[in-house]
Amino acid sequence: MSSQVISTLPYHLKTGLLFIASDVKYTVIPVALFAHMASARPLTSRDSFLGTSWLVYHLFMFNACNQRGSYVEDSVNKPWRPIPSGRITPSTAKILSIWLYISSIAGSIYLRVPWASIMLCFFTYLYNQLKMDNHWASKSLLNAAGYGCFEIGTTVLTSKIGRFLNFREWFLIRFIGGGVATSSMYNAIFLSVMVLLTTIHIQDIPDEIGDRIIGRQTAIICWGQRYTRLSVAGALIMWFTLLVYKTHLSFIFILAYGLATMMICARLFLLRGQANDERTFTLYYIWLSAAHIFIVN
Repeated sequence: MSSQVISTLPYHLKTGLLFIASDVKYTVIPVALFAHMASARPLTSRDSFLGTSWLVYHLFMFNACNQRGSYVEDSVNKPWRPIPSGRITPSTAKILSIWLYISSIAGSIYLRVPWASIMLCFFTYLYNQLKMDNHWASKSLLNAAGYGCFEIGTTVLTSKIGRFLNFREWFLIRFIGGGVATSSMYNAIFLSVMVLLTTIHIQDIPDEIGDRIIGRQTAIICWGQRYTRLSVAGALIMWFTLLVYKTHLSFIFILAYGLATMMICARLFLLRGQANDERTFTLYYIWLSAAHIFIVN
């Protein structure tokens, strides 16, 4: 029995990795980068590992719940994912997602970051099981709220300040222990969430074909190509201007960030089609990671 389990372990590990593969660069890298820069205390390798592990596990939870309900769309947009590729059935994915809900919350209670996990699971349920990702407004709001939970949980664990008195103190990022001043951390997370809220509909552009198949009312379907691309470009330029105004970073970094912003805006209008839009979306998340550097400086 044990030899059979060991022989199938690589297969199951690969299946798990495929659930999160497309979001490593979109979620793990930007959030981990933010948490390490916003940490209220000097980092150790243990703190870094703990915070990043919490992030990856909760991303696994979200993606398993998300992909078991979107495998029809994924068969068009991302056929290599575990369910459309046949590595796991939708019914097995349902059992997996229930287990991940429970284990995520239980583990977070043990680590003393319960509300970050509870709220993320709640937003995940709204987004996936109640299909609130079908409309652009609720999709953007829940994306931003979930991203904020990722940042809070990862930053708290990375900072070794995961001791909450109650929900209100968690929400306001008021932690006890050592008199840690965390208002700047709260402001950074809030600003990061607002940047994501106003720009995340860029993800709808390369997914338009699959979204139309399942009847979603995403931004690009409701607003059309022109206004969706204009709204993203306008938001990127607005945030670049605001973040530069508050930063203390060097002129070279500001210049590079400005050029990156202009390049993404130009690509939105000059380089279209699913393949080009996918590359633009990837560049956007590099832009978002760099925005975190502005936010915490």
